[in-house]
Amino acid sequence: MNFVYNYAKNIASRYSHYRNNVCKEAELSHLSDKILQDIGVSRATIHHVIWK
Repeated sequence: MNFVYNYAKNIASRYSHYRNNVCKEAELSHLSDKILQDIGVSRATIHHVIWK
């Protein structure tokens, strides 16, 4: 039973991490190029920065 609980907890944690990354990527994508430049991220590298 413990295995099932840990497995479900792991899946929930991974899904939460995935959703957080999707939200972060969307937020960065909506920023202007000037703001992205100020924080040191180019529009082309947003995906890589979030998912590394």
